[in-house]
Amino acid sequence: MVGEYLEKEKNGISEEADIKYKNPLEDKLPPLVQGRKQLILGDKKEMKKLMTQDDLISFADLTGDYNRMHMDEEFSSKQWFLKPVVHGVFVASFISTIMGMELPGSGTILMKEELEFLKPAFVEDVITTEVTFTRCQEFKRHYVGEFRGVCKNQKGEILINSKCSQMMMKNLFLVKNLE
Repeated sequence: MVGEYLEKEKNGISEEADIKYKNPLEDKLPPLVQGRKQLILGDKKEMKKLMTQDDLISFADLTGDYNRMHMDEEFSSKQWFLKPVVHGVFVASFISTIMGMELPGSGTILMKEELEFLKPAFVEDVITTEVTFTRCQEFKRHYVGEFRGVCKNQKGEILINSKCSQMMMKNLFLVKNLE
C-alpha cells in the first residue's frame, strides 16, 4: 500500500493537485484533523494506562494469544516472572495510539517500527508511554517522521524502547523546523 503510493509520487502526481484534494469526509473529522497540523522536532506527547485483568482478557480474545505466561496464574507463578505477564505487543500498542491520534496524529501511516522489550508489564501496573518527534525527511508530497517511543511502569523502569517511522502527508501536516 505505502509502496504503491511512493511509486505514484515518483511518477509525478503534482503536489498542487494533491494538496487541493478534498476528503469527502472532512466535515465529519475531528477539528484537529481539519487543515494542516503544525509539528516541531522535539514535540512530545504522553499517555498513562492502568493495566487491568479485563484488558489482558480482552487483548487475548482479540488476538487469540492465550499463552499460559499471560493467562494462567498457577503456571506463570512457577516461571521466571512469578506471575502472569501482560502481552508486550499490547503495551507497545500505546506507542501507536499516541502516533495515530496525537503525535503526529490522525491521517498518518506507520511505515516501520523497531521494538526492544526490556522488562515485562503486569496487571495493576500503570504504564506511562511517551513519544518524541526526533527527525524528519521531506519529500515532494509527504514527510517521513522518525519518532522515539518509551513505555515505563509506575517505578519509572523502562519496559519498551521503540523507534518508528511515520508517513505524514503535506496536505495534513506542516513540519516547521526541518533538519
